[in-house]
Amino acid sequence: AAVGWSVFAVVLVGTLLAAELAADQAGRRMRADTQAQLSQTAGQTADALLAQVHVRLAAMQAAVAQWQLDASADKVAADRLRALQRTQPELSWLGLLDGSGQPLASTDSGAAAALAGQSWLLQAARAPVVALHRSHDANVSDALVLAVPLAPPDAPPAGTLVAHLPWLWLQA
Repeated sequence: AAVGWSVFAVVLVGTLLAAELAADQAGRRMRADTQAQLSQTAGQTADALLAQVHVRLAAMQAAVAQWQLDASADKVAADRLRALQRTQPELSWLGLLDGSGQPLASTDSGAAAALAGQSWLLQAARAPVVALHRSHDANVSDALVLAVPLAPPDAPPAGTLVAHLPWLWLQA
């Protein structure tokens, strides 16, 4: 009986140790698989969001190209901005800035003043830019700022078309 109980105790301890090792290995594998799935989902979400932002940027570039081809100079800049905003309603604000960054026209005059002195404005006069605009006003939410140059790449800077893409749109 003593030998039987000793063998039973050794087998029981061995079984418990094996079960603990198997559970630990299964837990590690499950965490690794979950982490890989979360990373893949995050990457896919980031790619989809970036694609949506680039669609808005391309629409702005197309509008600028159309404005450059439009021979009728009698169109008011604010009317063009409102027309673009109707086609891209998620853009909460649109504005035209001259080469020095001063507002020429805007769908919201208050938003244009907040962009003065931004470091990315110089780069936006030559190439499309996407920048995060952090608001210091509690009543105004953060936004992505999309900016495209008004001049063709080989011409001197002529100004910038700027738009706000609200943070709430990004979250949605």
